Amino acid sequence: MAVAPTHSRLAAFSAGGLDVEVHLWDIPYLVPFRIARPDPNEESSRTAFVHITDRATGLEGWGEGCADPYYGDTPETIAAVAPLLFSVALPAIEAALADSGGSSTGSGYATAGGLAGISGRAADGLAPMSDAMDIALGNHGAAKSAIEQALQDLLARSAKTSLRRWLGAPETMGHTNLTIGIAPIDTMVERAAAATKYPSLKLKVGLGGEEELLRRVREVYQGPLRLDANCGWSLERALELLPLIERSNVELLEQPLQPGRIKNMAALAAATEIPVIADEDCIVYDDIEQLVGLVDGVNLKQVKIGGLGPSLRGFRKAESLGLRRMFGSMVETKLGTAGAAAVAGAAEFLDLDGPIGLIGDPFTGLNLDEGCRWVLDDSQPGSGVTFAPGANG
Repeated sequence: MAVAPTHSRLAAFSAGGLDVEVHLWDIPYLVPFRIARPDPNEESSRTAFVHITDRATGLEGWGEGCADPYYGDTPETIAAVAPLLFSVALPAIEAALADSGGSSTGSGYATAGGLAGISGRAADGLAPMSDAMDIALGNHGAAKSAIEQALQDLLARSAKTSLRRWLGAPETMGHTNLTIGIAPIDTMVERAAAATKYPSLKLKVGLGGEEELLRRVREVYQGPLRLDANCGWSLERALELLPLIERSNVELLEQPLQPGRIKNMAALAAATEIPVIADEDCIVYDDIEQLVGLVDGVNLKQVKIGGLGPSLRGFRKAESLGLRRMFGSMVETKLGTAGAAAVAGAAEFLDLDGPIGLIGDPFTGLNLDEGCRWVLDDSQPGSGVTFAPGANG
């Protein structure tokens, strides 16, 4: 019998004209999810939801921070730093609105005249909000992401437009891959055989046995593969595997080597035509430019870079520098994934499959089409998803 999610409220406070709540949801996986580096969240996703309500209008906003202790965040730390981050984010929003012809103070966001001036370019117009959070507190990308998404969602709802159009993101996107976590090879092959509807698969690797795994997966699945070793290989091991990888229709190699040894990543990238994508070596926006000429591309994630606006700006920066662009995820619910989908058109490779592996996702309103692309309804204001605990089992 499936285990149900558990949840609790971690914090409640007021910030400006907003009521804020931070909730912890511990949502079990359909199957355990293991990667090459240690991860305490192998059985479930411990994620934080930030829920804000504008007292003047009653409008709401929601954001998710799927916390990964590897990057220094837990739901508890998100709750702890949220008051500080709101205290600097809200004045930055008010300043941006004032610059665009209005103000939110005392009147609610729905009547703020500045919304019209920012709508369609909020990823740039509200960059000072993210900058203010970065100045006030280093790291804590998941906390910043949850707060940034909630505020962008509220503002888009106030402007009566979709989150995608509010941010100014492309309105088309590619497919998401399906990720298969590390498990016994028989199990991974069985899961690959059951996933033939997905145009590409991402295999978690890095603990050995890759030769047999690739050979056997290729017997049951013919589409492109993406390999993610999560820092698990040495340069020598990666070079040893390259001939096999190059024969196996592998589309990209995601962070195969340990972070901080970028010369090794550069040596691997120089040895193959398969794109080598930096993930754990690309944390914040400023890392993007530092990787030019060393790797082929970058994997941006909301919980690293700090939200949707920073993600969209980061993809544009990477494209201008000639880097390939991958949009990764943790194991977000439909809330976090809807936010990511809103800016996903700016990326080439999408790894936004979190909701597919969850039991009891408390959000509804986001689905895959037959091509495994997330369907967004731009006629709906905000993110387009609805908090409906119990609706998904």
